[in-house]
Amino acid sequence: MREIKFRAVMLHTRNGEYLNTYEWVYGGGVVVYEGKHTCMLSTDESGYPVVHRVEPDSVGQFTGLYDKHNVPIYESDIVTAKYESYGNKAHKLKGFICWSESHVGWGIEDHKAIYRISAVPMGSVEVIGSVYEHPDLLK
Repeated sequence: MREIKFRAVMLHTRNGEYLNTYEWVYGGGVVVYEGKHTCMLSTDESGYPVVHRVEPDSVGQFTGLYDKHNVPIYESDIVTAKYESYGNKAHKLKGFICWSESHVGWGIEDHKAIYRISAVPMGSVEVIGSVYEHPDLLK
């Protein structure tokens, strides 16, 4: 059975100001409360439910895939991979993980196109960051 889980950056505040801590929280669901607050549902070490306020733009779904170092791959992760298309020479690809409606599945989007992740040898995929934390890696 496929594991459905999400991750997002937890929002921390000090004196009413939001802090950029980039602390990831992992959970099984995301809720938008009164159209204002995005919350992630997870559990603590004892298994009790916990609700965390998270940055809405940082929410990403687990793809069910792992990179060559067995790192879980989430939506908006930045990856490098080797792409081999039919009859063309293999080339190095760097982009971010996205859901592709046209491919009806996960893809890697770079500046030119969305490449179907099923066409990429998973042994060549490496997570190097996330769009939320390291957008400069896409340059």
